[in-house]
Amino acid sequence: MKKYGIDLPELNKSGHFLDDYLGQAAHKGTEAREAIASGKFDTAWGCYQEMSLLYLKHAEKQNFTKDQTLALIGRVHRAMARLLKKEKRHRDALIHALYFIACSDTPLEKELKYYRPFVNRCKLKKVTINEVTGFIKVWRKSPGFIQIRDKVAEWESLQDG
Repeated sequence: MKKYGIDLPELNKSGHFLDDYLGQAAHKGTEAREAIASGKFDTAWGCYQEMSLLYLKHAEKQNFTKDQTLALIGRVHRAMARLLKKEKRHRDALIHALYFIACSDTPLEKELKYYRPFVNRCKLKKVTINEVTGFIKVWRKSPGFIQIRDKVAEWESLQDG
């Protein structure tokens, strides 16, 4: 497509340039919110997955650092945590909330009000909020979703003993 003598990429069906990954991601975010409002949680989840992939494409295109990339995709995990909370899938919501916070550089004191309710909903009686905070500090050095998922599973297993 040529406009003003400049070769521009083609447009997709939502009207964004094919290489405008941020615009496409924003569109997916809007679709996800609309799906949630309609009670279509599976559709919203799919939109969030696509949004995450679009953010990764943007990060690659712009040569983001690892930390910049994690900060960008971490935001999607915050939205995923909220969606899972609506579905009353508290364990999964906690995993995504902790991953978001591990990817963030916001001071933990400010994030405590966000992640404490997720921890409380899981009823982790043998794990203190200070222990959770300690793990977040470690995870921030190199956030790993699988590592966080496994730690939450370990915390849950302590509840049985």
